[in-house]
Amino acid sequence: LKSEEPLSGGQQQRVALARALATRPDVLLLDEPLTALDAETASGVRALLAERLAATGTTTVIVTHDAVDAVALAGDIVLLEDGRVTQTGPVRAVFAAPATPFGAAVAGVNRVAGEISDGVWSAGALRVAVTRRTAGTAGRPEPAVALFPPSAVGIEPAAGTEPAGPGAPVARIARLEQTPAGVRVHTTEPALAADVSVETVAERGLAVGAAVRLSVPPEAVRLLA
Repeated sequence: LKSEEPLSGGQQQRVALARALATRPDVLLLDEPLTALDAETASGVRALLAERLAATGTTTVIVTHDAVDAVALAGDIVLLEDGRVTQTGPVRAVFAAPATPFGAAVAGVNRVAGEISDGVWSAGALRVAVTRRTAGTAGRPEPAVALFPPSAVGIEPAAGTEPAGPGAPVARIARLEQTPAGVRVHTTEPALAADVSVETVAERGLAVGAAVRLSVPPEAVRLLA
């Protein structure tokens, strides 16, 4: 029996993947293979792909913007920015030490270049006390990149003319991005991402253009020399 109903985009995506795997190719190219699928279906297909690719040993090139795809399906990763390769290596190594803000965004962390002096890491008005000390006491600060998750960033409303205090700079909200767990707030000067709940956005009046005060707890920061 043939169904008269056309296949949905997600069904067409699954059929295309099944056909590609059925041919047992020596090399397989998958361009955003899970984008047309809902989250639950994508999770199942991702697990199936990982199982089949491992079983067949098929050399596979996967083009994706999803870090979950990279972690679940790939052994090595190549990051492309504006047509240039900016970082390569094992997935876990690249995500543990992203070399660019784009790589950090893919890995799901904030990456801010700053310096350590007298036991304090700073980047502009953003300051975090750290246990690592350097020769900064002699006037030689040590460059260091700080990595920390968006979930660790504290964000509070601030008056637009309020001066930035130590460790809590005033920034402007550039955009709001919906996530499965709530909202990701992107700011400028400094450029950071903060994850908050929908209720928090409503209660604190977080909107594009609003001035906010940012803070990061020391225990959430990992430093790279």
